Formats: sequence, C-alpha cells, structure tokens
Amino acid sequence: MKKLLVAAMVVVATAHFGIAGEPTKKFTVEEKRIELAKKNIAVGLQSENTGLIESAIRMTAQLKMKYPATDVSTLVAMLNKISVTHPIGKIRYTAYVSSIICSDPYWFLSDDSVAHASDESFFRVASGRLQQKFFSASTL
Repeated sequence: MKKLLVAAMVVVATAHFGIAGEPTKKFTVEEKRIELAKKNIAVGLQSENTGLIESAIRMTAQLKMKYPATDVSTLVAMLNKISVTHPIGKIRYTAYVSSIICSDPYWFLSDDSVAHASDESFFRVASGRLQQKFFSASTL
C-alpha cells in the first residue's frame, strides 16, 4: 500500500511538473524538480495517512542527502512539529531522525550503508549510525 501511495505521489508530481513553473524565475530542470519535490513532500507531511507521512519523512531526509545545498527549512519545521505532536511514536521518532539528517547530511553521507539503504531499512540504518556517532562522541 505504501508503494502504491508513493507511486501515486510520483505520478501527481510528474503530471504537475508541466504546470508548476514560475515564469519570473529561471530554474534549471533539476531545480524545478527539487522545488516540486519539496512541495509534494510538504503535502505528504500534512496528510492524515500514516503511510504517506512516513514516506514523506523518509523522502525529506533522502532529498537533503542527495542535494545537501537545498534549503529544506520549511520541511524541517514540519518534521519538528511532527516529532513532538504526532500520536504515533514511530512517526515521531522517524521525524526526529530525519530532522537530524537534514541538519547535517554530510554526517550520514560518509556511511554508504545509510546513503544506499533501501526504503524499508533507511531509518533503522540511519538510527544505528546516529547512535554510533553519539556513543563515540561521548567517549572522547
């Protein structure tokens, strides 16, 4: 079901891509896709569907890891709100981990296991990396 929702989101993003351009700004194709992805992720983060929220949380972290220079401050603010207010603990935790990834994506990019983790194992691997970093930092 989650994959179907993600596929639907991609289809909507692709269909919307031709209409979404702002005539006053000159963007490259890649910049337009990033901006469109950010808009669609924001919609996903505001959804009532937990599967869509989980996917949007993961996509936020993966977007920041792939494009570290991209400003995702609006998405991080949404993640921070989710990490405090969402009724499901797993969603709160993944939002928290995702916001940490967005604050310093290079910390996680140095580990190929995080950068190339499958969608299903992304947060498990990222959490492990995060714990490893914190424990090694506290022993110094």
